[in-house]
Formats: sequence, structure tokens, C-alpha cells
Amino acid sequence: MDATYFKVRQGAQYKTRALLIVAGIREDGLREILGASIAESEDSGFWSALFRSLKDRGLDGVEMVISDAHKGIQKANMLKVFLEVAEEGGCIASSPVRL
Repeated sequence: MDATYFKVRQGAQYKTRALLIVAGIREDGLREILGASIAESEDSGFWSALFRSLKDRGLDGVEMVISDAHKGIQKANMLKVFLEVAEEGGCIASSPVRL
């Protein structure tokens, strides 16, 4: 999971927006985009909404998370969304983390 920023035209103005992207690797080794969202920033509220939408669409069986450890991702507490645990058992870091 990561984000990239770009300019979006809104009326007569251009505004910077974040494209939040969550990719996954299937059991057969193929990669696919699981979800993407255009947001105002990488704030935890936007990441939380994306994580919840993935779960609502049936994503489960998350075994590993790789991210740049952005504070918005950490604060969104992706582990609780997918593992439904009261306490975080791992961390989201810039290296792979087995859940």
C-alpha cells in the first residue's frame, strides 16, 4: 500500500490530491490492485475508509503488509480492521511484517 500525489482540476483551480493504492499478490503469484481511492491527503480517515471498503467487499486472509509506515496508515490501524483484535500484534513498517 502506498500513495502518490498529482494535480486534479476542479473548476478553474488545480488541487493536489492523493491516490491511495492497495495491491495484493494472489496465491498463484499474480499481482492485482485491490483498491484505490482519490483523497485529499494520506490522513488516517481516508486510509481507514479504504481499508473498510476492502473488508466490506470481502477481502480477508491478509498475511503480510508492506507499506512506507506513513503516519496516516499507522493511525488507520489496518490490523484491527482485518484481524478484529483489541491490541495490535504487529506493526506496519517499511519491511514485510507477518501477521
